[in-house]
Amino acid sequence: MNHRLPFVTIATVDNDYDRVSNLDRDGVFRLNIGISKTTFDRLLPGADHPPADYTSLDVFLPHPDYAKQHFVCILNPSADNTDAATQLILEAYSIAAARFRRLQ
Repeated sequence: MNHRLPFVTIATVDNDYDRVSNLDRDGVFRLNIGISKTTFDRLLPGADHPPADYTSLDVFLPHPDYAKQHFVCILNPSADNTDAATQLILEAYSIAAARFRRLQ
């Protein structure tokens, strides 16, 4: 069985395990991206992050559950953050592909 985290996920509704983003709002989704520690620290500087408002749209935040694994999230990325999100997804894919190759 594969117990690795996926490198990118999209959440579209609240569930029993995750209600912090209020995803039941019309048209709201959360993009979750696993990136490198270096990129995570550059994007979200500071060892201790203040409590985040996970209902804020179009803001990169540490993932509510997987920040220690260097996951970030953003609700409804738009305008300037679409390109940044795309670059982060490409990085996440590259990391996942390298891990997969090492396991072969």
